[in-house]
Amino acid sequence: MQSNWFHLRRLAAVGALLCVTISGTIGSSMPASAQTEYWNTKNRAKSQNLTSTALNYLNTRYTKSSTKNATKNLNQAIVLLKQAIEADDTDPLPHYLLGLCLNIQGSYEQALDLMRKAYSLNPKEHEVLLATGMTQYLNGHYDKAITLWEKLATEQKSLIGPVNALIGFGYLRQGDFETAARSFSTAKANSPGSQLAYQGIAILNYLAGDLTQSKQAAEHALSLGAYPWLNLLLARIDYLEGNDASAANRIKTFKKQSGSKYIPRTMTAMGFSKQHDFRLDPFENEIYDSPGAILARSINDNKKESRRKSYAKQGKVDESMNKAKRLTSINSSDYVALHETGMLQLSSGDYKGAATTFQDVLRLCPNCRVDYIYLAEAFFKSGDVDNAKKSLDYYQKTYPRQNLAANYKNIATATSTTPPPPTTPPGQKPLPGEGPQTPQDQTPDSDF
Repeated sequence: MQSNWFHLRRLAAVGALLCVTISGTIGSSMPASAQTEYWNTKNRAKSQNLTSTALNYLNTRYTKSSTKNATKNLNQAIVLLKQAIEADDTDPLPHYLLGLCLNIQGSYEQALDLMRKAYSLNPKEHEVLLATGMTQYLNGHYDKAITLWEKLATEQKSLIGPVNALIGFGYLRQGDFETAARSFSTAKANSPGSQLAYQGIAILNYLAGDLTQSKQAAEHALSLGAYPWLNLLLARIDYLEGNDASAANRIKTFKKQSGSKYIPRTMTAMGFSKQHDFRLDPFENEIYDSPGAILARSINDNKKESRRKSYAKQGKVDESMNKAKRLTSINSSDYVALHETGMLQLSSGDYKGAATTFQDVLRLCPNCRVDYIYLAEAFFKSGDVDNAKKSLDYYQKTYPRQNLAANYKNIATATSTTPPPPTTPPGQKPLPGEGPQTPQDQTPDSDF
């Protein structure tokens, strides 16, 4: 299965080629045509045959609807693509495909090296820019992902819709809500059936604290097709609003859709060709949550602490925490990964740690107003009622009509834990530390 878009003509050209920002710098490279001047026809044929077989494995990963089968096919494809590169290191296609495979495995730095090589061999192929931007995004380098995708949007007008959805996610992760909203709007206008665009709008509004708009966008996205991760987002919102029964149904749906027969969303929604649709979805990583983690956070009774711990264990909270912390270690300004860390700390019962984390999120991204709700919860559960009330009050001033669950209403009406200033008997002056003093109180009595 030879791909036409990586076919390189034998041209004797020399000169410098301006390379796109892939590793964060702009550099020059020998033209692909010059690099292929001395092709070994036999080696190229061997490389193409190996690549064709690898493609068959990749395109049939989910034929048997088995996660185990998908992993097996992926591993076999990786072996073949490495052999193809060994056979002909000037063939760009196996470099590109192997980069996508390593993205699926989470080896993003290695994937970037392969994407750079594929780009140097064929800088005109749009899928290389598309995939390299995805790799940078997965690795937490959102500014670099945006640069690549914006370049692609100017060069490939037919991809304006899907690529603007990607760009929207990039700006969302940078905390630029206005630009993200414009990008998602452009994506909707050019691709009305784009589930990805509505997913982005749902997450954007959730983080901004507009739960009503977030729910509407998420439900519209689900009307365009099943997507388990949106059910987790809606379960979060249901619990915030006190709709426990609805949240339970969302979690049930998530478990059903994300089981052993789960097939990730098609990559054609992001602009990839059907021939290279290996079902890699980078936006499953927007929510590092699980049913167990959500249920652990739903426990608001200290007598049920053992149940909360059980839910947290079932939800593999520690494993998800490491995943979120990896991104914040790469990019300390990644407020979404930090937000997810705070959510997992709530699940694990580390309420003081969660309060600190949500404060850090709001310093990085004041627009992330949903964290005022979670900050109030973290303060309240750690015994700081006054700051819990202040946090919730700030949110409610922004969204006064938002209906919240009873446990949040209880925070708003809770009795202050700050003791009132001590009083002194009538006619006596307060001693230092006993209450407010007037200037006269601060002057000692004199008999003279």
